[in-house]
Amino acid sequence: MASLDTQSPSADAVVKEHVLVCVGPAETSRRLIRAAARMAAGLGCAWTAVYVERPDGPALADVDAERLDEHLRVVEALGGRVSRVAGDDIAETVLDYARRIGVTRIVLGKPTHPRIRDLVRGSLLDAVVRGSGDIDVHVIRGEPEAPARPTRVPPSAHEPPRKYVAASALVALTLAISEVLRRILHLPDLEMLFLLAVMVAAFRYGRGPSLLAAALGVACYDFFFVPPLYTFSVADRKYVLTFGMMFGVGWVASALASRLRVQEHRAIAREQRTLALYGLAKALASTEGTAPLAETAVAQVAEVLGAPVEVWLSEGGGRASLVAASAVPATRLAAARDAIEGVVLSKAPVPTRALAASPGTVVAQLSVAGSPFGALVVDVPSTLPHEQVAFLDVLARQIAVALGRARLSEEARALELRARTEEMRASLLSAVSHDLRTPLASITGAATTLRDEPKLSEATRADLVDAIVDQAERLERLVANLLDMTRLEAGIVSPKKDWVPAEEVVGAVLTRLEGRLARRTVDVRIDAAVPLLYVDPVLFEQVLVNLLENAEKHTPPSASVVVGVERRGETIVVEVRDDGPGIPEGAEERIFEKFERGASAASVGAGLGLAICRGIVHAHGGTIVAKNRREGACPWR
Repeated sequence: MASLDTQSPSADAVVKEHVLVCVGPAETSRRLIRAAARMAAGLGCAWTAVYVERPDGPALADVDAERLDEHLRVVEALGGRVSRVAGDDIAETVLDYARRIGVTRIVLGKPTHPRIRDLVRGSLLDAVVRGSGDIDVHVIRGEPEAPARPTRVPPSAHEPPRKYVAASALVALTLAISEVLRRILHLPDLEMLFLLAVMVAAFRYGRGPSLLAAALGVACYDFFFVPPLYTFSVADRKYVLTFGMMFGVGWVASALASRLRVQEHRAIAREQRTLALYGLAKALASTEGTAPLAETAVAQVAEVLGAPVEVWLSEGGGRASLVAASAVPATRLAAARDAIEGVVLSKAPVPTRALAASPGTVVAQLSVAGSPFGALVVDVPSTLPHEQVAFLDVLARQIAVALGRARLSEEARALELRARTEEMRASLLSAVSHDLRTPLASITGAATTLRDEPKLSEATRADLVDAIVDQAERLERLVANLLDMTRLEAGIVSPKKDWVPAEEVVGAVLTRLEGRLARRTVDVRIDAAVPLLYVDPVLFEQVLVNLLENAEKHTPPSASVVVGVERRGETIVVEVRDDGPGIPEGAEERIFEKFERGASAASVGAGLGLAICRGIVHAHGGTIVAKNRREGACPWR
């Protein structure tokens, strides 16, 4: 009897699938892409399409480049990731890239070319299968009508006629120099001169001109220097090998030069893109605010791409609006505008691509952490190649991060302001409700007593009336303080300054507070050197009133109060001192905040008097501080 022991795999043993498909300009790539997309959907995993560029490979023809871009756009439309890598060995490059990103399955197309080609150039499929290791390789058949090879652009077709003329002139110059030196140099030395000319033409002018220089060099060398002279016939067959070597050197040198030139162009392109990204990052880092960031972004991207650029952002209510544009906004068809708004308001990621309604408009979605909130729109005269589209996508991601940071910062400031407003509202309601309730209760009680007790004595009635008046004045001060604080915070207080004597201001304040300070000893000390004060008399009186009322509230009736005005250099110091218990340690700055009240008078006042003092003094361009004296009393300056 046998038993079968089964165990479910652990979480660590589960391999995360990743499909990689190799694509190119051939029509077979479309079928491979769809097969890879279906495979990834069935496995529930990510998939990537990779295109390998060979540095020494010939450039693609326009039709093949457009077809390749179309294939890569199909990949993005189907939810795949696109990657371009460079390498001399395609199979090795694909396998290295696959292992680097954790690929578990590779999709390749079945070869349709003759077997003899694999014997000469090697088989990509065989090389990938042999080197795949633990990666599964899936071979998909191609379309029957697929062409065997993509069309390539002859390298010489890119060279302008002037380079061929320059190569011919270089051979002519070499011929002239050889004629001068033929009496002192041997034939092999002259041959080296022509080889040098071929190599110079290869590295300076390209493959086509170098091959022309090789042909002309062989002809000139044969005609002018190889016996019999001035004829193309060759008496010694060894020169045939020499001519072949000259052609071979020209071909190899031109191939190397072409490869170096391609690598140089790609390096320059990468450097330009890196500099563009650095410039954009630097510009965005030095800008704050959503609108300024959008303006900076469109200016930078428009300079890099040489095309009009716009930034669209989502607004409340499911609307999208144009925030910034590098040029006059383009007039778009309704369908194109709707498509842009659809990208901006979409809740799902949308790949960077041209609009179907307007092929010249490329839209890159702006999103942070998978949350779209805008779009970067570029208007181009023709279709952008995929490399430019991919670069635009990188620019859009960088802009999205900056805009997202700005939006979060603005939202945080709004939330902070809302929280402070709510806190202020709660403090205001708490303070005002208490300070309104107390005088209103006193007024109501006194008035009710006067109404219900007709037999009260005249003295009692007078006391009740005085209590009503005092509490009404208290209510009036509370309302006035609230109005003054509101005006100060709104910034609508503009001091109407005038030259007034310090004695006049202090005297007006003492007269105004004569009733409240009747039982206090107030000592006024004004230095004779004090000039006229350039202040708003009404507002400055309010400052002294609030300070003296504060001293009256927080000191015993036996305490004395000193009001001093003196000149210290170019500064006028106005000081109010009292003999009270002083300010709690650490509260010297806090007492100037709104609704901050002292412990000894918790039931009196709304805590706005000192805040109003600070606002008025700051409006005059001055400063106000509170300090404790050694004996515990408090001077206000």
